[in-house]
Amino acid sequence: MACIRIQVKKNIGYLIVYFFGSLLRKILCVIIKENFDITLTYIYLYLMILGEIMGGLLIFLYQYNSKRKRKEIKYFGLNLIYYKNIARDGNFKKALLICFASFFDILDYVYSNMYHPSIFSECVDLRLSSTQTIASALIFIYAFKYKMKKHHKVSLIALGLCLCLSIIIDVIFKNKYISLKTFFFSYFVFIFSEICFSFNNCIEKYLFDVDYMNPFQILLFEGLFGVIFSLIASINPNSRFKDIIENNIKETGRLILLIFLLFIYFLLSMIVNAYKVYANITFLPMARSLIEYILNPIFNIYFFIMKLDFNNNYYSFFLSEILCIIISLFGCVYNEYIILSFCGLDNETDFAIKERANQTESLSLSNIDDSSSSNYDED
Repeated sequence: MACIRIQVKKNIGYLIVYFFGSLLRKILCVIIKENFDITLTYIYLYLMILGEIMGGLLIFLYQYNSKRKRKEIKYFGLNLIYYKNIARDGNFKKALLICFASFFDILDYVYSNMYHPSIFSECVDLRLSSTQTIASALIFIYAFKYKMKKHHKVSLIALGLCLCLSIIIDVIFKNKYISLKTFFFSYFVFIFSEICFSFNNCIEKYLFDVDYMNPFQILLFEGLFGVIFSLIASINPNSRFKDIIENNIKETGRLILLIFLLFIYFLLSMIVNAYKVYANITFLPMARSLIEYILNPIFNIYFFIMKLDFNNNYYSFFLSEILCIIISLFGCVYNEYIILSFCGLDNETDFAIKERANQTESLSLSNIDDSSSSNYDED
């Protein structure tokens, strides 16, 4: 029997679309920053919120009309569910949960962008993003009474150890001009923002599984609450788009190009938000978070070669690369994309359970056939 088995699950295409949409959005931000030499943190926030509202609204209306006219759902293959008598929570609690989900989403965005620890490494946010898997798993254990299996426990321990080692390596090889106080504060803020994002994902999953809310209706209401939170977060005279443009862009052609790029950012935000909420519904938040860091070993190489990251230190790079490979491996083990067939790590996986069920069924059928054959011989 093979010690390692790889399996591809259904609907993984939604995670891939979400990942590449997020990646293209980040690349677009880099292009705008390098070509226009301006930072539009709060403008991106407004566009992200608008993308949530429009993405949720348009898909929800399309589903609703499709259900009414054709009695079927064409987009995402998701049925509209309205079980008002079965939903456990009242409207007030559901509204409160959506409010919290939106709050955590905005908090994650603001803190990860305002206090991004890029002074240590440009890809540190990628290398520590497996925090989402750990945080989501702990939320599910204590809030949803989620049963952890052996391969889950081993994977979480491995992820936690690798994250700790990654921070220790960054401390050892950090720039000598960076104080430890600044270093640990920035890392704390980043990990805090990842935990906030995990709460957002888990709340969305709860609203769908327990309260039977349509995911795109959830996304729409999150965006509406997000308008309030984003306005509060951006109370800053330096964040006004008009002032930024007047102070930095004088040519009409460049202004039109910037507006076009921001429109593309808005469209990407619609796609990213729609596929993110659907991925949270289709998979567990722990599975969705895997897409955030599974390709980190490749990104490490890019940032080291092209951006001279890791303080251009080969020891720091190689150690971080090894840890990122291990993190990606155990992220796949947790979500059963890779099944390790030793030390009993495969006993509680869905694949092993189905395999045992098939063997039991085959054995039962074989016994029935033998019994029938024996009766026939006696006759």
